[in-house]
Amino acid sequence: MMKKEKVIFCAVLVSAAIRLSAAAVQADPGDVAGSYYSTDIVTSVNGSEIDSINIGGNTLISAEDMIYYSFNVEWNADERTLRVDSVPQAVNGAPPSVTKTDVPAGSVLGSYYETDIVTYLDGEAIEAYNIGGRTYLHAEAMRELGYEVVWNDEARTLDVTSPDRAGKIYSSRIADQQDKEGYSYEGDGAMAFSYTPEGTVGRGDAERCNIIFGSDNGREMYIRIYNLTNTAVSSYPQALFQRMREIAYTGNIPVQYEPEERYEDVRALASISINGQSANEIAVMQTQGNGHVDYIFTIQDLPVYRVEDIESIEFVFGTPPDTVYELKTNQ
Repeated sequence: MMKKEKVIFCAVLVSAAIRLSAAAVQADPGDVAGSYYSTDIVTSVNGSEIDSINIGGNTLISAEDMIYYSFNVEWNADERTLRVDSVPQAVNGAPPSVTKTDVPAGSVLGSYYETDIVTYLDGEAIEAYNIGGRTYLHAEAMRELGYEVVWNDEARTLDVTSPDRAGKIYSSRIADQQDKEGYSYEGDGAMAFSYTPEGTVGRGDAERCNIIFGSDNGREMYIRIYNLTNTAVSSYPQALFQRMREIAYTGNIPVQYEPEERYEDVRALASISINGQSANEIAVMQTQGNGHVDYIFTIQDLPVYRVEDIESIEFVFGTPPDTVYELKTNQ
């Protein structure tokens, strides 16, 4: 019995040593990381076909080629970074023709390599691979950064569209503040508004606020509440803005927070629903300058709706009075 236990103990030690040895071996930049394959999937970016390959069942496209598809591509040798940023329109000429091949889909075309280069898409890090000194990034992963990525299984096509071209970047004015006389306004310290395409009604301090709804990156929506720019700062709803300031996480405030640290605090004072879906993760940022104070409520956990798909927005901050009035907009 003792001999058997020694054998088992030795086997455990050997297994542990192998694991430790494997953990100690780390891949270096330039090491072979795997193989890439041919694909029969037709991939397009912003309406034009782009060359693509397959790694692990994922479609990859060349970052360097994206300069022809309405992107700016910038390599920084000192920082070892590659930045790919969407721009309104292509400025480098028409996309190149995609070379077709007779190689069957799924055939090994070559190897991809470990890299220490960090690739950013619109300022966000994205997984990328080094193939022959060129950088390839996941087309499907672009969805997480606000891009519209549509797969057609029957046609075997993958269409990628930038957030602005997909209509996911916009700014829609909901209400314009009424210019009030006088330079002192305490207010109710609470407000609410209800928006539909037919119009907007408000309660409490909403009549002292400008309100804009939109998305500036295609990844999240926001509600921006601020006072009229050419009105003295003291005329804004001071009690309301002070309460908003207390839950803001950055901007012109003395204490900095991470957004997720304040979700519970925000929920205690504010509620937002879009098309009947309630938001649980709301970040509030405060900025000010040139006679205006801004509070930007960013909705972290709801899908980004195009403006034409917005059926209703409900916003409540604090406990506003019951009196309802129409909010006007110049848009």
